[in-house]
Amino acid sequence: MAKPPQMSLTECCVHPPGYMYPGQLHTTTAAGGHNTIVLQAEPPRDHIIWSLCCFLYSNPLCLGLAALIFSIKSRDRKVAGDLEGARHYGATARCLNIAATIIACITVIIAIVGVALLVNFVFISCCCFSQWLIYFMKSFFRRIGLSVNQ
Repeated sequence: MAKPPQMSLTECCVHPPGYMYPGQLHTTTAAGGHNTIVLQAEPPRDHIIWSLCCFLYSNPLCLGLAALIFSIKSRDRKVAGDLEGARHYGATARCLNIAATIIACITVIIAIVGVALLVNFVFISCCCFSQWLIYFMKSFFRRIGLSVNQ
């Protein structure tokens, strides 16, 4: 004789035996058997680490601070049990983090290109200045009557 499945006191009293849990899919097979598939909903992500990195390292236009605030709100909503609110705040934090990361990357690229151009300009200017200085010195020495070796 098969034993009936054991249910805890809370399962028995809170939900009747045929209760469908959220995310549960119930199907009937061709042979008359029943299959129950429980889909676990992924908990909402708050992106707190990414927000902290954007806040501490780049924080362009205070987007890192705004992302951090929305991440904390998302975590608070998740703890309070409001998963939809947590998803909303988490999605907003993700968008702000993406914007902050893109702006920070573009700024770094512009800074690298700017420094490279500045170094190139200084190098060319120094070369031109040194050539000008050599020309000036040769012409000065010729005027005062000293010979200049080529």
